[in-house]
Amino acid sequence: MEALDIDGRAVVDAIDQPAFVVDGSDRVLVCNEECRALAGDDVSGTSLGDALADYPDLLAEVSASDPGLVTVETSAGTRHFDVQKSDLRDERGRRLGDLVLCHDVTEQQRQRRELERQNEQLDRFASLVSHDLRNPLDVAIGRTTVLGELVDSEEAREHVAELEAAHTRMREIIHDVLTLAQEGRNIDETSAVDLAAVAEAAWSHVDTAGASLSVRADATVRADPARLEQVFENLFRNSAEHAATSGRGQPDGDPDRPGSVTVTVGELAGGDGFYVADDGRGVPDDVANSVFEAGVSGDGCGTGLGLAIVRSIAAAHGWESEVTTAEAGGARFEFRGVELATDGTRPEQ
Repeated sequence: MEALDIDGRAVVDAIDQPAFVVDGSDRVLVCNEECRALAGDDVSGTSLGDALADYPDLLAEVSASDPGLVTVETSAGTRHFDVQKSDLRDERGRRLGDLVLCHDVTEQQRQRRELERQNEQLDRFASLVSHDLRNPLDVAIGRTTVLGELVDSEEAREHVAELEAAHTRMREIIHDVLTLAQEGRNIDETSAVDLAAVAEAAWSHVDTAGASLSVRADATVRADPARLEQVFENLFRNSAEHAATSGRGQPDGDPDRPGSVTVTVGELAGGDGFYVADDGRGVPDDVANSVFEAGVSGDGCGTGLGLAIVRSIAAAHGWESEVTTAEAGGARFEFRGVELATDGTRPEQ
């Protein structure tokens, strides 16, 4: 077997992860500095079994036809490697052996375990919200309804109405908190989704209080259809609610009368995302930098969780979200890093 040439050795030495070349007889032809640090010595010229004698699990993975992840106990502690093998040939096409790369994914594995731990906490939190809070709230709502039927004074009925309003708000908060806990999960599967169709479906589910929708998008993107619809619903509701409290669009400018707003859904100029914009009053300056944070509400209405849910869903897709000022002066929410469906897959309707 012809030895690896100088250029080949230089390539192996330049790799910043443990790497080595083995020939057809499982003899190590060359290894880089990271490999020597792992093996404890220069193992060039030795058999693969001798080179990795201290790491039997790693040896088994390297020897496998389709290697993958392996956990190794080293003097520096537990490390995780993603083992990859590539066929190595010379300029004449003759096979020299395999280039073995042990990519250290210890930090990624730590982050994955931390994410799993956080997801378990979210599961417990969602269970608490769903059962331990909803059940007594339902009892309180039922008792309040009965109380409203028993009282006969105007003052008492006003107090009952306030109780019902408080219960309604509590139910909305519980729903949004539960949604926030669930929607932040990573998305394992996506499908081809017609952006315009999902936006229009979401619009039909929201009380838009006289607002109008303009869709200027015909892209098909890869997304979780239900979660994407939730994004549109929350953004549409946000625009409609802010218009209703600002008197936007009323000819007399009366702030106590519900306003109207035009919401536009379109594609970003760069082709890597979409936006939702309105011609309302825009985002107040005092919350512009924190509008996606849980509990932030520009006018004190709503739960302050709707836009946090939007960002959470976007992050779960791997999208970047940003709020800017629209050309018409309202709010413009942009989402970048959105993958277009270009594989011919039929979109979800």
